[in-house]
Amino acid sequence: MRVAICGVRGRGKDHIHGFSRVPGTEIAALCDVDESILNQRLGDVEKLGVAKPKSYVDVRKLLEDKDIDAISIAAPNHWHSLMAIWACQAGKDVYIEKPCSHNWFEGRQLVRAVKKYNRICQHGSQSRSKPGNDGSHANICMTARSATCIWPARFATSWRHRSAAL
Repeated sequence: MRVAICGVRGRGKDHIHGFSRVPGTEIAALCDVDESILNQRLGDVEKLGVAKPKSYVDVRKLLEDKDIDAISIAAPNHWHSLMAIWACQAGKDVYIEKPCSHNWFEGRQLVRAVKKYNRICQHGSQSRSKPGNDGSHANICMTARSATCIWPARFATSWRHRSAAL
């Protein structure tokens, strides 16, 4: 699974560390409008001993990359829904930080996009399901081929079945 992380400041840095530990997952790209932060995170990835990802300052260019399977969104909140909808339109699966939207309209548009483009989308709510959860993403596994999500530790469900119920 080739994942792109969008927004690599605070929470996005956690995504880098979390996804770097998920077997079968490659951090294929990083995206941030702040090139100085983007360059810092590229250095952080190199220190983890994994392959250097591509870098983008414009999420629209990232979404054109056919080698990306999924995106993880930790950008500023007002971008969450729109980035996720664009990702679905581009054929990417999505992990999206809270809040997923600012209002019902945005949220419904995202649900419609997930259904229309038959994508997998998960919305994060750290520290909600496991006592003592440290909020890390080390236990997230996005496996589009089997449509299975493991989140957080030992909680498994079918993304496609859950999104179909919305």
